Amino acid sequence: MKSRNILIKCLATIACLLFNSVLYAQIIIPENKPKQNNNTSPQQATSNKFILKISSNLRCRIKIDGEDKGIVENGGIKKVYLIKGVYKIEAISTENNSDFFSSKYTVIEQDLNTEDLYEIDLLKIRNNRIANEKAAENEKAAVKAKAKYDSIARANAEIAARVKALAQAKSDSIERIKREDIAKALAIAEFKADSTAKAKADSIAKAIESAWNAMPQEIIDQYDLTFVKVNGGYFLMGSPYSEVERNSYETQHRIELSNYYLGKYEVTVAQFKEFVDATGIKTDAEKDGWSWVMKGKKWKKQKKVTWQYDNKGRRYKGDLTENDQAVVHVSWHDASAYCNWLSERTGNDYRLPNEAQWEYAAKGGLKSKNYIFSGSNNIDAVAWYLGNGENRIHAVGLKQPNELGIYDMSGNVSEWCSDWYENAYYEKGPTQNPEGPTDGTERIYRGGFWGANSGDCRASFRNYSNPGNRGGSVGIRLVLIP
Repeated sequence: MKSRNILIKCLATIACLLFNSVLYAQIIIPENKPKQNNNTSPQQATSNKFILKISSNLRCRIKIDGEDKGIVENGGIKKVYLIKGVYKIEAISTENNSDFFSSKYTVIEQDLNTEDLYEIDLLKIRNNRIANEKAAENEKAAVKAKAKYDSIARANAEIAARVKALAQAKSDSIERIKREDIAKALAIAEFKADSTAKAKADSIAKAIESAWNAMPQEIIDQYDLTFVKVNGGYFLMGSPYSEVERNSYETQHRIELSNYYLGKYEVTVAQFKEFVDATGIKTDAEKDGWSWVMKGKKWKKQKKVTWQYDNKGRRYKGDLTENDQAVVHVSWHDASAYCNWLSERTGNDYRLPNEAQWEYAAKGGLKSKNYIFSGSNNIDAVAWYLGNGENRIHAVGLKQPNELGIYDMSGNVSEWCSDWYENAYYEKGPTQNPEGPTDGTERIYRGGFWGANSGDCRASFRNYSNPGNRGGSVGIRLVLIP
């Protein structure tokens, strides 16, 4: 009996959850037991048979495994005798010919000597299903009502937020108007002050420009150094992609420079001698006891070579005070020391040119005709180089000058610049009066020399070396800042 009660509870629970229209009765048949005739009477039943009792308050046709078992009348009861096994039970309403219910029952194996009775109440199953459907509908209605409530609540919250935002906007607008009024008053006062300051600055700029315009085209100082006036302006530094023998680090970029004076000639042996005699300085070549010289077609270190020697390591003969060869065997340190000495002695601002100043002047400044070399596209007219230099240094100023009247900016000897070298500086440096990178390991020199090929004598060509290095190909040209 305990097993039957458990089974009946399971049947009722499963039936309440169903939503299809076919009833399944699942009955376990013991192994090796054949299925018996369903019409066998209770008196004929053996211990492995049971009775399935079906009741209904509707008129239904009962089918078990597709076999018609007759009609259950309204309020009637249908008994079916079965052995244990799995059966498909269908209850079809004769009122509308539709399936009335469905369920699946599992009948546990019983004592073979016991005859059990199982009941199916069609009305109860139907009512449970209707109740479940009603509960589902009520739940949907509750969800819908809550959604509507939430929507109304959100709308009210949005309206409240908008009202608050409008109030805040109005308050902000009033504050903004006050701030704008104050800002306008300050701007007017600042404009008046700026106008006064600008007028003063313009006046000073005009005075400076007037003074600059009044300055001579050339200046010869007390040390017989001649400087050419270079009017500041804009130019394209670097070389175009079409230029023959250009290098990748010659990227063109627009530069603006202020006014300055640049040495008309390279510094000569005689001019450098005056500095050495006045200071007693020992150059890097003298300190280290050697410099680079050209032997045949190769550069070699030669002992005891100093600024008093030519590019082949031969000491100049005669009175050096009259020697107008471009001085070489001087390091960047030596050239800077020379500038500092001149500045201290004269009170003027002597410097090595920065790379932009050098190139701007080499290309002719505001008078530029965009030559490849400094002063011409014909290198032989303006430069001592590999093709005509006879493998030696020449006296300064023998070739044709450039557009500004400056000599030997292509060829003869290269010239130290103030800048540290950096390959990508052109792409990221300032565009107004650039002074070069703030640090580095090598210094720039420009211009090519007596033994260089034509490509290295272009106005855009860049080169660099350790600032302590020196040899028979690099010399000095100075800038004078007014």
